[in-house]
Amino acid sequence: MYLSEPFTKWQACTDLILLALWKDEIFFVRGIRIIGKRGCVYKSQKFLCERWKWSRTKVLRFIDYLSDVNKIEL
Repeated sequence: MYLSEPFTKWQACTDLILLALWKDEIFFVRGIRIIGKRGCVYKSQKFLCERWKWSRTKVLRFIDYLSDVNKIEL
């Protein structure tokens, strides 16, 4: 049920918290080794668009807004 409908802004913000790494971790993306840091989200815009059922521009505007109000750091 969580992913069945388009997300609200509150749900998207909460989802970013849930997607953040809870500890430093090494993982691979297309064969490239990534050293992930605690608290960071390593997801593509396309992934967020599909997960939240939003357009790419809406995702970009939301991420920009969170950055402008100092809730996230890009």
